[in-house]
Amino acid sequence: MATVPVDWFERAWGYRFVGWSEDLGTKMIDFDHTIDVYVRRLRPGVDDSDSVKQLRYRLIRRGFLKVSGPLSERRPGNKYTPAVEAAVKKWQKKHGHKQTGVLSNAQAKEFFAPNKKVKVHPA
Repeated sequence: MATVPVDWFERAWGYRFVGWSEDLGTKMIDFDHTIDVYVRRLRPGVDDSDSVKQLRYRLIRRGFLKVSGPLSERRPGNKYTPAVEAAVKKWQKKHGHKQTGVLSNAQAKEFFAPNKKVKVHPA
């Protein structure tokens, strides 16, 4: 059996390591597979944000954001860069919204709606 750093699970699978078993002392643990996205974090200049990482991932998957190594769909990055702002504007234009480069609360709900695991927290 190999030993890996705890953050390997998040890098490889996108989940934070919470343990090896769903039970603790014979009590079942309900895993929360909800992905929290905070609209207030979806702004230009924000660095190191899981919310931005989720935004970038979906922009890449939907073809609005192009990235190159070391970034990829599996490693989308977590910074709200000018490229992310431009990609958000492209999405906003396609969906008939004012092109600001920043998602409003309603736009964020619309953007993340296809994924039932995502819970959008309004600003």
